[in-house]
Formats: sequence, structure tokens, C-alpha cells
Amino acid sequence: MEQESFRVHVPTTPIKFELASTERLAAVEALTARFYREILELDYAECLTTDESDLADFTSFGEPVAPELVRLLDRIEQHYLVDVREAQSTRIVDVLAFLLAQGVSG
Repeated sequence: MEQESFRVHVPTTPIKFELASTERLAAVEALTARFYREILELDYAECLTTDESDLADFTSFGEPVAPELVRLLDRIEQHYLVDVREAQSTRIVDVLAFLLAQGVSG
């Protein structure tokens, strides 16, 4: 059996990146851990989440996003009795802010 070989390009200079802000996320912190546990079935403390994080980030890799996103939105509505589609955003901070504004608490 012949082994396949390939070449990997490794940059010679360090790659700099900057994480997105978490300022808005801090404002909805009261509900965040509960939301991750109940809706995403994840431990919030083990996730890297920023103000730019989106529900679509938590769909299965390689699968069409739209059907899974619809399932997440339906799950949120069934669980909290709030249709977060009215928030007109699937960014997690917007969804959490909308839920808090509708009286959902952490």
C-alpha cells in the first residue's frame, strides 16, 4: 500500500488574530449559561463565545445550515414560549437580549 504524501505550508511569521468583543455578551450574562445548557446542550464555560457568535455556529459541520437553524429557533420558542425570530437576528447576544426583554430570566 502506497502512502499518500502532501505538502503543508507553514507561515514563517506569527499569525496575529484578534477575538471579537464580548462587551454585549456580558450584558446578557444572566441568561447565557442557562441558554447554552437548555438549548444548545453545551456547557457555556467550555465554549468560546463573542458578540459575533451566531446560532448557525452551533449547527453540524457539513450539513445545510437552514434546516438546523430552523430547528434551533423552534426549540427556543417551544422552551421559552417566545418566538425569537422577531429579534430579526440569529446572533446569540441578540437572541439573549430579546429573551431577556420578553421576561425570560436566568
